[in-house]
Amino acid sequence: MEKSPESRLKIVAILLAISTGVFYISYALVFYFIYVLKDNFFVEMIFPGTIGASLVTLLPIGFLTRGLRNTNFNIGYLMYVAGIILFEFIPIPFLIFLGNFFLGIAYRDIGRLEKNKKLENAGWVASVPFVSFIGFSLCYAYYKSPEEVEKEEEKRKEMEEIKPSPVPYQIGIGKMSSNGDFEFSFYSPREDKILNIKFEDKTINTEIPVKVGKNVVKSRVQIDPLKMVAGNLYNITITFSNGETFTAVVEYIP
Repeated sequence: MEKSPESRLKIVAILLAISTGVFYISYALVFYFIYVLKDNFFVEMIFPGTIGASLVTLLPIGFLTRGLRNTNFNIGYLMYVAGIILFEFIPIPFLIFLGNFFLGIAYRDIGRLEKNKKLENAGWVASVPFVSFIGFSLCYAYYKSPEEVEKEEEKRKEMEEIKPSPVPYQIGIGKMSSNGDFEFSFYSPREDKILNIKFEDKTINTEIPVKVGKNVVKSRVQIDPLKMVAGNLYNITITFSNGETFTAVVEYIP
């Protein structure tokens, strides 16, 4: 499955950190060489190469963010690239500064939308010329893709379902396939072992370690698919090492 443009903004942030870092550090060195060292060597021999390196780092961003619906980012990117190209002919960084500002603001807005205060602050730093490479580095560290946000939300909801209890209890409904493979989750208040699993009149011996908290049991039992009804619920009984039993419910999904 192809990732969304939003999912690639983490990689884009580090590319922007490299590009802006190369440009602004080189730009500062120009003044140092001209006004302090009184030497044009850096300006004539090295600076054009650093401008080219900054531009080359920017080019993949256009492909990574293709289809991105973020006005501030798209405007900022076009301005920044155009500013770098024009800087070779007209050494006035106004367009670069403006593009830099919009790019940083794009990450700030994402941070606000996702209630990610660290990313919001990193976006503010990234919008400021000469220190933007620090801000974009922080954006790389704090940015979370939509997939990561969704996984965190699922984990949060899952943790809300898990509540301490003195006895084991099932979490959700398990499932069983037509070849007898089944899976279910349950909460355990103690460490233990599952010694056998029983389905109808068939029992299998096993040694499955059990930890405190959520456990996922996956195994296989013999079934007769002709006697099973899709969508029906069936009981699976497990026996712990202390002799206690626990019954889990699974849905038959052929």
